[in-house]
Amino acid sequence: AEIPRGLRQSCRAHEEEIAAVELGDCGPDCVPVDCVFGDWSPWSDCSCSGVRSQKRVVTQYPRCGGVPCAGALERTDKCDADCGGDRDCMYGEWTEYSACSTTCGGGKSERVRTVKQYSQGSGTACKDEQLHDYRLCNNEECPVAVD
Repeated sequence: AEIPRGLRQSCRAHEEEIAAVELGDCGPDCVPVDCVFGDWSPWSDCSCSGVRSQKRVVTQYPRCGGVPCAGALERTDKCDADCGGDRDCMYGEWTEYSACSTTCGGGKSERVRTVKQYSQGSGTACKDEQLHDYRLCNNEECPVAVD
């Protein structure tokens, strides 16, 4: 679909307000879509520092003036630590993939997981790069606006 220049400029004027404004989102048939978060992951095991955490992802980004995303993607809580002996790092389950960051032109989708058990002693350490996973999505070309 081709988007008239005036509508395209109107979309650009709102990019700072709406995280996922993309070419075509401000058309006359545009229906507001609110931000939606996925479920919280299970709580991680308690770290030796006495902290556990949960994570979630955005499963639907707002469009067409929908309610923007507001809220944390990670939360922590205090817990009673049990830190005897050597332990390897263990990861929790992956969350579902987030919504694609674009509707066209190439975007990415993310899933996350928490550390279920932190390493201790001489156990294998946790690696931050093992907490996020990305995949490419919506690689189709975007419609070209007409002047």
